[in-house]
Amino acid sequence: MRPDFIVGYSRSLTLLARENEDLASSFKQLPIKAIIATTEAFNQPGDAEYIEQIFGCPVGMEYGTAETGVIAYTHPSDQRYRAFWDDYLLEAAPIDGTNTKLLLTTLYPSAMPLIRYDIGDNVCDYERDKHSITSFGMVYGRDNDLIELNGRGYIHPVALMHCFQSQKGVLGIQCVQELDNSVSIDVLCEVALPEDDELTVRRNLATLDPLLSQCKFTYVNNLENTLAGKTKWVIKR
Repeated sequence: MRPDFIVGYSRSLTLLARENEDLASSFKQLPIKAIIATTEAFNQPGDAEYIEQIFGCPVGMEYGTAETGVIAYTHPSDQRYRAFWDDYLLEAAPIDGTNTKLLLTTLYPSAMPLIRYDIGDNVCDYERDKHSITSFGMVYGRDNDLIELNGRGYIHPVALMHCFQSQKGVLGIQCVQELDNSVSIDVLCEVALPEDDELTVRRNLATLDPLLSQCKFTYVNNLENTLAGKTKWVIKR
């Protein structure tokens, strides 16, 4: 095969690149115009750059939903999402000073039009013209993806991910929150972190909340997926 594009789940693309580092020179001989990551965010902030190095082509991120199809792609020049403004009218429902919830109206003929449909996703740093949001910086996910800290507020799991980003052996994490709000973290990696590296992660977690630095780490071979094949940030039981 000599594909023009490679499209796949974000985390699967990262694993594909890691398992085939030795083929990087061969990949770069292929006519691949771009790699498009879908469905979920990358585990680590540098994953997109890493895939780009292995395959030798730009890496973009798709944003969409099952109900709407693709709504936006990131642009390689600045990694901001560019909305398909000729297909969708995107409105902002402010949440706080920086984040907003998207409301979507379809502009194409369909049997089931969506009018000011609440997708549920929060985005930040958006730009708009007089009619619609045309671009935004990052998708933060939905309110139910937040970790509750026993009345002390909420933390988005992306913040926890940053606490692990210095550990190159970590391929992904998943937070598990029980009914009593206790939190444990499933860590996907080939071997457990050495004691010193785990202490580094726990110090990072302590900057978010002291109790998080004491949570249980469970080293796993796979993270729990939804029926749609997505890897949720937070599993609540």
